[in-house]
Amino acid sequence: MSHKLLLICAFLYILDFLMFNKLTNLFSLEPSLVTNNMEFWRIFTFPFTAGTIEGVFLFVFTFFFIGPKLEIKLRKNFYPIILLLLICLQGTIITLLFGHSNYKFAGMEGLSFFVLVLFTLINLNKKITFWGFRPIKSIILVTLLSITWMSSVAIHSTISGNEILIKSLSNLIFGIVTGFITYLQIEFLRRSSKRALNIKKYSEKTAGNEEFQDEKTAVYIPQNEAKLSNQNSFDQKYLNNENEFIFSEKILNNILDKINEHGKESLTEDEIKYLKEYSKKL
Repeated sequence: MSHKLLLICAFLYILDFLMFNKLTNLFSLEPSLVTNNMEFWRIFTFPFTAGTIEGVFLFVFTFFFIGPKLEIKLRKNFYPIILLLLICLQGTIITLLFGHSNYKFAGMEGLSFFVLVLFTLINLNKKITFWGFRPIKSIILVTLLSITWMSSVAIHSTISGNEILIKSLSNLIFGIVTGFITYLQIEFLRRSSKRALNIKKYSEKTAGNEEFQDEKTAVYIPQNEAKLSNQNSFDQKYLNNENEFIFSEKILNNILDKINEHGKESLTEDEIKYLKEYSKKL
């Protein structure tokens, strides 16, 4: 997907050059034209027009080297969908913030920083290689790339004015914020799935080891009384004032942490029962 996007943009850049920037004038995002003339297509098309030289360099490097590696980490169909949603989101935010300005927004800088930030957070302590160079930590590579880009922007803005600086900073902030939020969502889903899997795993294992009374000696107890009897023998810290089970993530996390540190054999009978009751709630 990343390489295909590069090819599409390269074709549009060359075509725009041959047409003397007519595509840029037609598809770049000018917030005033969106709000005054209802040219809403610009919200979706502006990333496909060429921006600054440093922006094009950042886009090519990111989507040629980093983008394909991020695709491997994410679901294949999820990656293009999230890029499309981010384009719509960034275009809408720019229009709302700069609705009466004549700034022209173009290029993939916002999406590039999103990819860089998300990839770095997912691979924080890992090294990456490309083109046979020595492995380098992802955070160091992204930092060097960002410093190079910011230096170029600073030089460019001193020559062409503050408009370049304002647009570049807005792209930078958008990419960092959306990348960080997306990482938090991915991490939350990952931990929730892992927690649910651990609960199910240990509840099934302990359920297989339970001892049952012989039917000949078993005494019939009504359902409500049996439940009350079971809860009365339960550790009170797992029950509320009405003798009902407290389904708390804090208690659950403490038990799971104990399993990770000391193994499932370290669990008390009440903790095993708590996992079983919690699994019934899921």
